[in-house]
Amino acid sequence: MTCLVFAYGSNLCHERLLNRVESAVALDIGSLQGYQLTFHKRGIDGSAKADAIYTGQTGHATWGVVFRIAKEHKSVLDDFEFVGIGYDSVKVDIALAAGGHVQAWTYLARPTAIEKGLKPYAWYKAFMVHGARQHGLPAKYVELLEDIDATPDLDAARHQLNTSIIKR
Repeated sequence: MTCLVFAYGSNLCHERLLNRVESAVALDIGSLQGYQLTFHKRGIDGSAKADAIYTGQTGHATWGVVFRIAKEHKSVLDDFEFVGIGYDSVKVDIALAAGGHVQAWTYLARPTAIEKGLKPYAWYKAFMVHGARQHGLPAKYVELLEDIDATPDLDAARHQLNTSIIKR
């Protein structure tokens, strides 16, 4: 048994997601229509993590990748995403780039985990940009990700560990 997961944050990077759940297979790119990408979810490391907030506006879309994972790995991914603490796991409708729609699980920030004024670490941004290029997200969206204001991670070991995942 499998389930579908829509990744739009650091899990966009296939290597990052495989590091978490070995069964992840990319199926298609798509978008969460009426949602805008933001960086206001407080991570356990104190930096900002991605969130898709519902605006209902036609021009807003959060792009990402639909992955198929083994159903038994969903709880593992939920643990990495701190479901119930930082994110909620929510089933959403994804408009596929190839046409059509699918229902997939994604992670949306809990109101108690939102903190304005935070920035993502540079390695977090790198996961997103790498994943967006890797999966062929629209060029304008890749540019939007490249323009994210990120901050260096002063924890050298954490920075090294995370940047090494992309280099594999």
